[in-house]
Amino acid sequence: MRNILTIFILLILANACFAQSFNQYIRAADRAYEDKDYFSAMSYYKEALSIREGNNQIYYKCGESARQFYAFQSAEKYLDIVKKRAKDKEFPLLSLHLAEVKQTLGKYQEAADLFKKFKDIGLGDESQMETAERGIESCLWALEQKIEEHIEIKILNKKINTPFSEFAGVWMRDSLIYATLKYADPQTKVKGKLAKTLVSKDGDEDRGRPLRMKGLPEGANFSNATFDAINEKMYFTVCEYVNTLDLRCDIYHAIWNGKYWVSEMLPQKINNPEYTQTQPAWSSHPNWRGLFFASDRAEGKGGMDIWFAKHQGGENFADPINVSEINTAFNEITPCFDEESLYFSSNGRVGFGNYDVYVSQFKNNKWDKPKNMGMPINSPYNDMYFWRSKKDKKAIVSSNRTASKSMLKEEVACCNDLYNIIIDEEEEEKIPEEIIEEEEIVVEVEEVIEEEEVIEEVEIIEVTEEVVEEIVIPEPVPTPTPQPIPTPSPSNEELISELLPVKVYFDNDEPDKRTNNTSTKKSYSQTYNYYMQRELVFYEKYAQTMPLNEQAKANLALTDFFNNDVRKGYNDLQLLSNLILKELQAGKKVIIEIKGFTSPRAKSAYNDNLAQRRISSLKNHFKEFAGGIFQVYLDNNQLLLKELPLGETTAPSNISDQISDEKNSIYSPEASKERRAEVVAVKIE
Repeated sequence: MRNILTIFILLILANACFAQSFNQYIRAADRAYEDKDYFSAMSYYKEALSIREGNNQIYYKCGESARQFYAFQSAEKYLDIVKKRAKDKEFPLLSLHLAEVKQTLGKYQEAADLFKKFKDIGLGDESQMETAERGIESCLWALEQKIEEHIEIKILNKKINTPFSEFAGVWMRDSLIYATLKYADPQTKVKGKLAKTLVSKDGDEDRGRPLRMKGLPEGANFSNATFDAINEKMYFTVCEYVNTLDLRCDIYHAIWNGKYWVSEMLPQKINNPEYTQTQPAWSSHPNWRGLFFASDRAEGKGGMDIWFAKHQGGENFADPINVSEINTAFNEITPCFDEESLYFSSNGRVGFGNYDVYVSQFKNNKWDKPKNMGMPINSPYNDMYFWRSKKDKKAIVSSNRTASKSMLKEEVACCNDLYNIIIDEEEEEKIPEEIIEEEEIVVEVEEVIEEEEVIEEVEIIEVTEEVVEEIVIPEPVPTPTPQPIPTPSPSNEELISELLPVKVYFDNDEPDKRTNNTSTKKSYSQTYNYYMQRELVFYEKYAQTMPLNEQAKANLALTDFFNNDVRKGYNDLQLLSNLILKELQAGKKVIIEIKGFTSPRAKSAYNDNLAQRRISSLKNHFKEFAGGIFQVYLDNNQLLLKELPLGETTAPSNISDQISDEKNSIYSPEASKERRAEVVAVKIE
């Protein structure tokens, strides 16, 4: 009996520990979700659900976080769980969002059924109901479409496309100008990557290098380059983060002075400070000489619209006009004018899902009805930044379709890549335009919807279950209802204990390379930001040097390390610091014990000094955290930072210690995990 009681007590204690972890992850996930940091939110919700099953609200938020981050496979998984477990009125937008996810995954019939279910429930606003109506049309239309055989699409190679996003490609003879979203800025206060514009002199045979620019704001995103007819002037977008997810942009121009591009913002006629304006496209057509661009400014159709500003010489432009014939109440973006046709992407028209590329021509003094460019230019995913030059017979598009690379395992749609498009123009001219007209399918859609309605009328599963329950189950005999044991919220000390040890990671020989100093002036945040700037280098030096059949596994290992070790360690350190501050503010004394570790690449004496520098960097974090808020507690010895004996410099035997073997001794995940410092204990008195 005593053994059974002991086991029972241990189980209670174990469950309490799991509850603390679970609740801690949920709180972190909710904070990230509110901040629109959907990747972190998704990761935290997944961690929580791996500990124990959650309620419908947690599964829904996990699915929504994944959907917002374009992790559609995960979104489908978690939203499907909610669909099976919850009633429609509990999550009124569930059917709509799950339909959009399934549409993106190419599951058009399932998506059409869900869009119709959302309409039938009738809990959406006017815009959402319009989205559902268009979703039904689009899915049934997509089921009828065939791949255009006169068009071939090829992904550019890894010298251009990286595990991050590449977009806004423009060919200039044999050079490719494009943007990539892979750079980090140590000064930025947000987690988003920075975009820069690169040039590859030999197309996808040559790695892109940043354009030389002067006059850009520090830490700004620089992308969407377009050039005038004689390539003497460049127009482009400069954006700054509003939060982790959203950007606000202005349009700049630059002139080449023989050494670099000298940039300046265009006047307020183009750049309205109350709105965003982005993705300029230069046109030299006599009737349309000026800039097409996308903006959310007032007097549009809604969302982002395509606008045009006529060039009046020098830096002067007329007031922008809305290209109303092609805009919808949703988003029209990424215009391109090839002197005959206006191409753009929209998520407000019948198509394959998300953003599709459309084309319109200016005829009889107006723009004709936009036509979907069909597959393979379009896909169920986001297809944007279509650019075409009939003169040079080149075309390119950016897409996050499944062939694209991703920096995240299992999340195949997070990132855009560039695709070359080869169009047989002679065959293109033979194709009748009517085959991609939206209005051709209206009658078929109505007929199919009516048939679906008849089927749904006989599917009364919920009503049937209620009737069976009333008839079969006799009235229960009243019995005392056991009351659940109240679970107290974990204390601050318990949350700290659950976090430990907090491990933070360093780049090779950091902080302060090639020195025997035992201290550094750098805080951990500085070394972390520098480390994250070099993330892509690790993919290039480690995974991309392997045979093709081994690259995928190596990429996954590095992704796992940077996401689940480096980023998690940094986030845990911020959370731990806030929890410790609460203890200090409550008048308690806190002792933080720190230990340093190194990989085996250098000699033991050097590694000892390096481990101490890593400890010093972590101590600097506490001295500088939140503007030096801990300093008063350090001065009066209420907060003590204690160094422990250095961590073992004998790493596992599978880690290379050869100086010449940089691939394994520097860039491998195994070696990287040894380069760290740890908060191993927090003692509260």
